[in-house]
Amino acid sequence: MHCWSLDPTDAKPLFSCRFHDGRVNGIVYHILFDLIFSVGHDDVLHVSRLTSDALMGGIEAIAAFKVEGNTRLSTLCIVSESPSDYKLGSGSTDGRVIIIQVTASENNIFIAEGDTLEVDGNPMIYSLCIRSAPSNVVCSPSILVGHANGLIEWDLS
Repeated sequence: MHCWSLDPTDAKPLFSCRFHDGRVNGIVYHILFDLIFSVGHDDVLHVSRLTSDALMGGIEAIAAFKVEGNTRLSTLCIVSESPSDYKLGSGSTDGRVIIIQVTASENNIFIAEGDTLEVDGNPMIYSLCIRSAPSNVVCSPSILVGHANGLIEWDLS
């Protein structure tokens, strides 16, 4: 992973870190706990945090979680969040969307695999996006799943 300067007059990488073996395919940042989640071709969800030395390359590994099976994780999104826990959705190259439950406190992090959607024909999952209901509509959230053969919606209720 590379952290880049956002200054348009001086766009350059500030630092790099190597937590994954191979390509990094998805990154999300959780602002409340200051955590970075990343997935890649190594089947692993990595959790890291920028340290006070972030501009000097400070990033620390917090946890790593390998999903079941032998697949490459291709995308990542935040599905739901609260002050103490949140759910991530990760797509895979074997046509699965895996919900990953994360519970965190200041000193501990617990990660567990949750529900799994298997898309018919097992096409590679390229993108995930949470679809929340408007505030004036009562319905459960869902995930839009972009895959090699099209788009589906997965109801999370």
